[in-house]
Amino acid sequence: MYFKGVLIMKYKGFSLIEVLIALAIFSIGILAVVSMQIASVNSNNNAYQTSMGMELASGQLENLMRINFTDTELSTATSDNPHTGPVINGYSIQWTVTAIGTTAKQIIVLVQWRNRGKSVTMTGLRSITDSLYKD
Repeated sequence: MYFKGVLIMKYKGFSLIEVLIALAIFSIGILAVVSMQIASVNSNNNAYQTSMGMELASGQLENLMRINFTDTELSTATSDNPHTGPVINGYSIQWTVTAIGTTAKQIIVLVQWRNRGKSVTMTGLRSITDSLYKD
């Protein structure tokens, strides 16, 4: 195209510097998304492990509440405490039984797992009268 004797050329497209700047901005955005994804996966894993620990602690506490008040699993002797349960998929289960007078026991269930030494604890109270009303 000519304009008053001067050739004016219309260039279409992007220059190399524009492409490099766009790639740099895009790369920073992608790095942010990747780091958020990694944080999300780690948080979900921690939540899953805590949920599994709570489920195991709850199940063990329910089992201990169901057995006879004088069962050896509910022994309050110092030599028996803490009681050790099974290790299930890397989760170890322990419980401590403490006498509250002669008619009640406090049961503290502790579930620990390998990931950064995390644990959950659940506490229950068991009365001797609970055993009297069972079928």
